[in-house]
Amino acid sequence: ACLHPGHAEGFGGAAAAAVQDDHALSSGTCDALGNASPSCRGDSPGSSAAAIAAAATTESELGTNGSSSLSPSSSPAAEVAYRQRCIEAYNALPERTAFFRRVQRPAGVSQQRFGEMLARGGIHPRGVVLQTEFYELPLALNGSLLQEEVTALLETGEWEAEDADNAAQGVTSRHFRLTRGTGGDLVGPFEEVDGRLTRSPYIRSVLAALGGVVGNVALMSLEPSGLVDAHFDTNEYWDARVRVHIPVWTNKKVVFSCGQRGEMHKLRMRVGKAYLFDNHLGHSVSNKGKSPRIHLAVDMVGSRRFWTLVRQGKALGGEPRAARGPAAEVTQAADDIPGGARVAIEAWSD
Repeated sequence: ACLHPGHAEGFGGAAAAAVQDDHALSSGTCDALGNASPSCRGDSPGSSAAAIAAAATTESELGTNGSSSLSPSSSPAAEVAYRQRCIEAYNALPERTAFFRRVQRPAGVSQQRFGEMLARGGIHPRGVVLQTEFYELPLALNGSLLQEEVTALLETGEWEAEDADNAAQGVTSRHFRLTRGTGGDLVGPFEEVDGRLTRSPYIRSVLAALGGVVGNVALMSLEPSGLVDAHFDTNEYWDARVRVHIPVWTNKKVVFSCGQRGEMHKLRMRVGKAYLFDNHLGHSVSNKGKSPRIHLAVDMVGSRRFWTLVRQGKALGGEPRAARGPAAEVTQAADDIPGGARVAIEAWSD
């Protein structure tokens, strides 16, 4: 997966250094090392093996804390060599933008029309690239605690109806926001809404377990007989972010579909699990059951820790594979544990 360079803009001083250091190599950028920002690279069709090999090489050199043989010493020559090795590892990754540059617009077709043609085919030429439609993250969540806290939250506020633009596109789920963009919908900086995270220690523990900076965090409800029509997310907000779905209440007749046209993969998400999905592909949701489906949706820019979860999780969809280890139980962290239940919220505007 790939994050656009510069996603840490808006941080200053030590915060900027910390965020950039955490993302520099895991996201495929070398910005923290002083190099020019390259274009975003990720997994393009037919290049999964190359991506895995490059990632494995980079991980083996970095180690688990990014402080092994790749780290620069005080020697200027060693620092130059370090930067060069970073660039070489990055350049070994497949380049998404190069792939889409090879998709030529037919003569006589306007740029807008061409974009609509790509959209109907389920192709989005920007953003984070995943190797399959769904990932089940290796986290074991306490569904009862989640339901208890969400019940308490919903007693303190009202659901927001879908906005007119989303409704026109067939996106009919309602929202109950825990964070909001101060510059508008999906426009940062983001802030907590009415102390809702502060009052929800287990939700904070879950967000901390995901290991990244969060943007929009909201409960999303789909009523019985509800349908979210097939669409994919094109707002520039998604160029550098992914969405994790955490079921709070669901039923066996709720089906989440994701994939290219004619190749949709279907998934019934379960309470107690957390799922990443590729929202740059077409996706839809139907609830043919008799009870509402309520998910906690978490938007993130990711981190080394988050992408390690994805790498160790269970891949579902077109490129399935088993989980690479047991799921870690997420317990409620005590507030007096330093960093135990802290949640970092985006403090910048793209």
